[in-house]
Amino acid sequence: MCYEFGYYKPAIEATSHALEIYKSVTHPDYAHTLQNLALFYDKDGQYKKAIQLGHEALSATEKRYGSTHINYIISLDHLACYYGDDKNHEKAINICSKALDLAEKSIGLRNLTCASLLDHLAGFCADNNEYQKAVDICNEAITIYKELEIRDISYAVSLHNIALYHSKLHNYKEAISFC
Repeated sequence: MCYEFGYYKPAIEATSHALEIYKSVTHPDYAHTLQNLALFYDKDGQYKKAIQLGHEALSATEKRYGSTHINYIISLDHLACYYGDDKNHEKAINICSKALDLAEKSIGLRNLTCASLLDHLAGFCADNNEYQKAVDICNEAITIYKELEIRDISYAVSLHNIALYHSKLHNYKEAISFC
């Protein structure tokens, strides 16, 4: 509840307490709670702490589910986001690419998880001033949304983002076509 209203410090305290309880009994929610704590630190601007906890969550998730499970892939994606927020775009690109590769091998490419991973990867490329690469990747995500007949906020954000990437490339007619 605290987190939803932007009160990250109380959320961090409460989640840290829960984490100590889970850790002492090897609770099945331990990895998930680590991931939540990392997210709270990330939202609070404490990126190094978020990255550290993200690695711990990834390790705990791999130990519990293995490295091909969707929870591991999502944990990798979260870690990539923490690196992106810390302005380490190359690391974010590499980690997100790994998550996408694992997802494609384990669940196939034509699903919402992969579309979301593609959106994140495109964003990391754009943050790294690789706008054409961002356009190409975002186009792939949009194609998946269309194939799945998904017209939700994720699809709208992808359309908005691809328009921004095109404008960064001075392709204004293309940018407008996505608005």
